[in-house]
Amino acid sequence: TLPSFRYDGFSMSIVRNPYNWLRSIYHSPQGKFKIGVSEVDGIILKIRDAQTFGEFVEACIQDAGCVGRVFDLYRPSSIIRLEDFPWSPIEFFESLGNVLTEKLRNLDRKAPGKIMVDGGEHPYLREALYKSEKDFCIRYNYY
Repeated sequence: TLPSFRYDGFSMSIVRNPYNWLRSIYHSPQGKFKIGVSEVDGIILKIRDAQTFGEFVEACIQDAGCVGRVFDLYRPSSIIRLEDFPWSPIEFFESLGNVLTEKLRNLDRKAPGKIMVDGGEHPYLREALYKSEKDFCIRYNYY
């Protein structure tokens, strides 16, 4: 768990498709080091124990809800799904009448290309992970 602190201001967080997030952390250098937060360190240990990405996902499936528990550590006022970029943040800032509104309107609004690390596609593991992360997937509309 995170150290306890109180923040009463507005905060925003980003969530990501759980399968894609696992693929990203599995292949990232940061995915090799524990950080002292039990929910995250549990996933790091699964990376260390796995010989392949598929084994890693299977370990996460066995620990149902482990991805959701990581994202539950954050208690933001608002959440944006990474897959909804750039539209959601633009709409959010426009709703505030932010001084950047004019600049935001001029941004290219076509969807960004998918940037993925090639970790091999495992459709059966993706579906099994969605089932093991059911609450997370329902909460953030990943079905």
